[in-house]
Order: sequence, then structure tokens, then C-alpha cells
Amino acid sequence: VVSDYNNIEFDIIKKRHCDALYDTSTRGSAWEIFQLRGRSWIDKIPCCATKPQCRGTVEVSGKCYHASEVNYLLWGVMNKLCGNWWTTTKLAIFAHKLKEHGHFPLPSTIGWAKLGHKYGADWSSHPLPSSSWGHCDTKCGVTGVLPFTYKWDKDKGGGIDWW
Repeated sequence: VVSDYNNIEFDIIKKRHCDALYDTSTRGSAWEIFQLRGRSWIDKIPCCATKPQCRGTVEVSGKCYHASEVNYLLWGVMNKLCGNWWTTTKLAIFAHKLKEHGHFPLPSTIGWAKLGHKYGADWSSHPLPSSSWGHCDTKCGVTGVLPFTYKWDKDKGGGIDWW
């Protein structure tokens, strides 16, 4: 994400991507780690989702997290690249969760966003947020960083920049 953003040649394109993060017409659809979006495949992997109450979880460095929480790492990285303050980044998460879901974000959601905002691409060499999914067993046995694809654009449908 960081190198993709830094390789964008025109500032107007960077601005479009940054503006998309807070564009109310996209309602949170301007950014996404695709591998963390759909629960159907996540629940079939025998990692953290070993119990019914652990559906939708993924393993990161031996800990289980809900996939939607880990997705906020991208939110933090993107906001940092755009020059948005951490306070703005955090308040936007609270506003979105309250408006769209009727509850405050989990501390680990904020933790993942803060990790991305503070360390960017170097996030994996720093302590991870506390997990609220400690009751889920970790059985992946997969090491290393798996490749992922993401989107970051305000357009819905055609014209989305896929990196």
C-alpha cells in the first residue's frame, strides 16, 4: 500500500484516494482488504474458526482476531499516508461504528488502526493489539505474511483502482 501510494505520479490522484476515505457517498466502501472481507472462506479455514463462536476470525502471529478488526490496519496506513492526524482517524472509526452498527468499536479495532497509522508498512515488527478472541484456538500453522489485495478508491464498480 505504501509503495503503491508513493508511486502515484500525480498529486490529484493521491488527493482523490485520500478524499475517498471520508466521502459519505461511499459509506465505508472506498477501502478494503479483500481477503478479510468475506466470511464464507474464512470460516472454512481450520485456524481460529475452530468453534462456532469463533466464526469470522483470522490468525495473526499466533493470536485470533476478527477479520474486520485486522482490516482496520489498512485504514490506519491509508490515513497516515494522507496526512490525517491519529485523532481524526480514530474518531472516524467511532463515528462509523456508531452510525452503521450501533456500537462502539472494539479496543482491538482501534489497536489495529493505530498500528497501521503509527508504523505503516513496518507494522509486523511491533507489538500487536490485545485480542478479544483469546478463547479461539490457533491452528493455522502458517508462517510469514500472506499476500493480499486491496482497493482504495471512491468509485463503486467500474474504475476502482486494484493494487
